[in-house]
Amino acid sequence: MPLFQRLILGTFFCGLFFQSLKAQNFTKDFSPSRKHKLNENLINEINTKYDSLVKNTDFPDRKAKKYIKGTITESKKRIKSLDSADLLMYTDTITRYLQVITDKIQKSNALIRDKKLTIFTYRTDVPNASNRAAGVIFINLDLITKLHNEAEMAFIISHEISHDVKGHVMASLLKGTELEENEEFRKELKKILKQDYGRLKAVETLFFKYMSKYTEHSRGHELQADSLGLIFYASAGYPSASAIKTIQILDSVDTPVYTNKIDYMKFFNFPSYAFKKSWLVAEEEESIGGNATAFKLPDSLKTHPDCKIRAATLEKMVPNLKFQPANGKKESYEFYRLDAEFEMIEFLQQDYELSTGLYSTLQLLNLYPDNIYLKCSVVNILYELKNSQSEHYFSAVTDFPDKKFCESYNQMLVFLHNTNSDVLKNLAINYFNANLKNASSSPFAGYVAILLKSIDVPQEEKFKLIAEYKSRYSDAYYIKKLERKFTPKKK
Repeated sequence: MPLFQRLILGTFFCGLFFQSLKAQNFTKDFSPSRKHKLNENLINEINTKYDSLVKNTDFPDRKAKKYIKGTITESKKRIKSLDSADLLMYTDTITRYLQVITDKIQKSNALIRDKKLTIFTYRTDVPNASNRAAGVIFINLDLITKLHNEAEMAFIISHEISHDVKGHVMASLLKGTELEENEEFRKELKKILKQDYGRLKAVETLFFKYMSKYTEHSRGHELQADSLGLIFYASAGYPSASAIKTIQILDSVDTPVYTNKIDYMKFFNFPSYAFKKSWLVAEEEESIGGNATAFKLPDSLKTHPDCKIRAATLEKMVPNLKFQPANGKKESYEFYRLDAEFEMIEFLQQDYELSTGLYSTLQLLNLYPDNIYLKCSVVNILYELKNSQSEHYFSAVTDFPDKKFCESYNQMLVFLHNTNSDVLKNLAINYFNANLKNASSSPFAGYVAILLKSIDVPQEEKFKLIAEYKSRYSDAYYIKKLERKFTPKKK
């Protein structure tokens, strides 16, 4: 793209950023990104690139070609289905910011300057980023919340661009087909399955033997992407220390952003419904499990090398590259990081990860006690938890206490497991009356008000509440949600 066009686009995007920064008010409210849909032109463009990737790949045999063509077809469907489920963010403030960082990296590196890259923010609580081949890169919401400045994000993006340049996705697919068709593996497996005893252990050993070949290949890709990514990153003018720091962050990226103890009395103690301290007491100290953490994946089967190895590899490269002094633009990044935290709460409700959603919401309410969106989220989650108790799927939406969780989250889980549907109902109603009765201008507040009202309405009459909501609000998102909940199913 000619320089003047880049400058015009850059000015346009900066204008959008300033508008977004002014519009988003975390103190009082929040508006999730949920209105967009991928345009057909972009879908077709991505599909064409995937098709071209298959066309220009040399396959070892017809089986491998068939397998990879099927995988690519599924990738195309996956992008469309993720968007249909509102799990891909594309025209929002966060993704535009990620695109500006990407443009800066591309502009500074001739090798990738003209490469067409499509960045998506992916609504998920998995702290990761991924290259999906054909220039498609996903940056996960939870990873955005765990980083501290633009430079750290720039290294993540540089790393994923490097995977694309090196063709690692297709190489991994080819390696996968090689293992899948491995005759030696098939013969050994067939022999094991004929054994009378010790089959499980033998299959496990066989799995480890062959998977180690695949993961060694994958780990090599990660080190290559780190190395090439560091070159792209340095050329874009970012400091070396932030690249090393990013790798170190990845070593503990599963730790929650906030681990402060939650004051439940502050949130849920009401004059007409007192909070019981007994709800916070575990029935048995030893009930906090840990079996899930007992299994340790052998190092030979990890697809990513140990972070200490990755950091040491990068440190050896640093003296040979030219880096700028540290300037991570922490202040501006903090806005997007916080935006991602709110978007995460939207995802957790959308995905019915209710215990995590309530925990994250209450932690943010400590910082933004007047935020209407957060208060509505508390009521919405309590209502859904009440339903899960009544309809017997509580364990599917709520974690059990476990040693792998931080102390404050375990306390949240003890609290939830000590409640029942009546307690959750009363907490939701009293919290709404204490915090949201005067928030009638908020479509979300109107939505949760209808949910609470529906509790005592006969099932066959609940559809009338949809019309009540429509008479006050025109928000298509919440209207659609109410229709899904309350429209009678056709027999």
